[in-house]
Parts: sequence; C-alpha cells; structure tokens
Amino acid sequence: MARNCYTWSPKKVKATPELYLRLGKSLEGLGEVDKAIGKYSKAIKLDPEYVDGYRCRADLLAEGGPEYADDAARDYQILSRISDGSPVMFYMEIAKMYGKYGRWAEVIHYCEKVVLSKKADKSMKEEAEGLKEDAEIKKARGE
Repeated sequence: MARNCYTWSPKKVKATPELYLRLGKSLEGLGEVDKAIGKYSKAIKLDPEYVDGYRCRADLLAEGGPEYADDAARDYQILSRISDGSPVMFYMEIAKMYGKYGRWAEVIHYCEKVVLSKKADKSMKEEAEGLKEDAEIKKARGE
C-alpha cells in the first residue's frame, strides 16, 4: 500500500522570528540543543531586536555548560538594552550563571553593577550583595 509522505520546510511557509522560536522550543524539548540554538539564532537574524529569541537562546546557553557562559552573558547584555524589563534583572541572571561555573570575578563584577544601579530595588541589591560576598570568599579560597 502506497503512503503519502509530506515534509515540512520553512521555505514553504513565510519564515518569521516566531516560527523559528517555535521550532527552537520544539527542538529544545527533544533535547536537540545545538539545533534549537540554531533556530533561535535564525529568529534573531530575522529580527535583531527579538526579545523572545534572545531570551530563549540565552537561557539555553546558560544551562549548556561553562563553554557557553560568555555567549549567554552576551545575549543577556543585549536583553538588558532591548527589553522592557530592568537591566539589573539580567545582570543578576549573568551573575548567578557565572556562579554556577565558579567564575567568581564575573559574579563580583555583575553584582557590583546591580548594587550600584539606581534601578535595583532593595531586595535585589541585598541579594546581589550576598552573592558578591559569597563569590569574594570563594575567590579568596581559590575555589
């Protein structure tokens, strides 16, 4: 019995950032991390200020291991400029991500940005100060 097989290709449908974001999320759900990152990158290429694309790619890169940390930080820095949210929120995310990988100098740097920011509320500044103190201790111990 013959079977009709259809393949779907983005070339048959108008390629939009939203389309590539959905494809990226599907691939991410299947554990295809590198392919998902590629789809998020295509979404960003179509719209260089596509907040959702940067957010998904940054979050995935941040979880990808220390070799992806600088790329994730770069995306979070872009988000700090183009999103409606407060930049200090992204600085905290960068600090926490670097903390997971034992990069204490970077943790200290981004926590200082939060503490010095006029846009950070009291609880965020307190969290950044605590994270900074922990990073300074760990850095001093050579951890």
